[in-house]
Amino acid sequence: MSNAIVQISPAEEIGSGKKIIRAMLGGTFNSDDIKLLSAWAEGLNSAVKKISAGNEHTIGILIDISALETYTDANVITILSELMKKDSVYVYRTATFGGKDTHEMVEQIIEGLSNRDNLKNFNTENEALEWLKEQ
Repeated sequence: MSNAIVQISPAEEIGSGKKIIRAMLGGTFNSDDIKLLSAWAEGLNSAVKKISAGNEHTIGILIDISALETYTDANVITILSELMKKDSVYVYRTATFGGKDTHEMVEQIIEGLSNRDNLKNFNTENEALEWLKEQ
């Protein structure tokens, strides 16, 4: 039985007219969860496009990965890197928080595959938010 968890929250202002979308990934993702993760990625991409209204680099993404365990299907990396490619024009930064060392290594792979340099993991939500506010 799968314990994968995905979530996307409505956009919110974080000051100076900046908007972020909060999301969450949790549990372990296996082959049975690929459709769930794909739907999450499509939903997040759709929200980014809608909220950006076509304007470049106007949205920040904040992803809670504190409950994320692991993945057993390599398609997870493909889905996440493709999402990062699609969102590249609209997203100024993507911050995750709560990840472990292994999550940071996976993020580096996703960052490389998506040709992005604006993805970073933080220990706490507050640290991640501060980084998103800087831009």
